[in-house]
Amino acid sequence: MGGPVAQQIARSILMRGADKIVNNAYEAKLREEEKHRTLADTPPDHYRDAFLTAGFETITPSIEALPASAVAVNNGVIDLTGNLTDAKPIQAQATRLIHVEVWNLIIGDEKMMLLEKVRSLGAEVPPKDDWQRWRVATGAPVGEKAGEKNKPITFLIPPDMGRIGSGDRAVVEMVELDQMHVARYAAN
Repeated sequence: MGGPVAQQIARSILMRGADKIVNNAYEAKLREEEKHRTLADTPPDHYRDAFLTAGFETITPSIEALPASAVAVNNGVIDLTGNLTDAKPIQAQATRLIHVEVWNLIIGDEKMMLLEKVRSLGAEVPPKDDWQRWRVATGAPVGEKAGEKNKPITFLIPPDMGRIGSGDRAVVEMVELDQMHVARYAAN
């Protein structure tokens, strides 16, 4: 086997074998040193021992009877104590939140007259002392529903909501017809 290519292949095989032998010897030496290594003499750590030996107490569930629920009986209600009352059960109310594009803000005397008119009709509005801090805006719902798209609405903007102007969007809580809609979040 002569020639430079054959010599290079032979050298490569010998070097790879020598590298493997040296690597195995070095790893064996490290393993042997690890076996004979002594740990430092440190005082025991009571917190570590408590953590390592900690456990959980077994909790047994306690069984309690459920309270009697309110049951409707002939236009009356049996309350939790079992007494029959004439009160109607309270119904949960859900309000709808919609995205509204703000068209403009109502300011000055026009805002005061609008709030006074709404208050006189029985709608819940902020106290009269706070009217200067609250803003009133008009806008239109933004969304898929064609019937609501161009129907303008008037709504209150709370003072803690930040600055909202024309072209901005807000999430408005739609309430009953005799109440004033209120912006809940800025949607920009």
